[in-house]
Amino acid sequence: MGRIVRSLSLMAAVIVPLLFSCARPSSDEVFRKASERLDDGCYVFPVALDDSSFVYDISLIVPMMCSDAVFEGFEGFDAEVVLTSPSGKRFAERLDVDREKVCSASWDLKTLCVPVAGRAVPEEYGLWTLGVYLPGEEDFGVTGVGMRLERIKKE
Repeated sequence: MGRIVRSLSLMAAVIVPLLFSCARPSSDEVFRKASERLDDGCYVFPVALDDSSFVYDISLIVPMMCSDAVFEGFEGFDAEVVLTSPSGKRFAERLDVDREKVCSASWDLKTLCVPVAGRAVPEEYGLWTLGVYLPGEEDFGVTGVGMRLERIKKE
């Protein structure tokens, strides 16, 4: 009997940490190259807002291939984002993509981080779709768009 208890204790000590190591990460990032846009110019991302124990931060990551001299004259452009719920409801918003959103920079690459939704609690849970339109992006050396989803445990 003592051997069985020790064996079960040993198995529990090995299995329990493994179960927790398989948990979903607290954030996801997906990047779409400019060549992956739809015919209408839309970048499309799946957004899993499926757990009611979390609130969600969603942001865009916009890399621009341009020198410091070119970026000096960059005033920004508008992005149009459309979030579509699992049931098909659409929520559209225009966002400013401007110099103040720089989150990293080197001589020839500037990366802008643009908040879309902060501490969002979805109207309905499930798989949403984020569509992103960047009119005139070619003029600014945009190489694609990324989407970052961060899950924050509700308090």
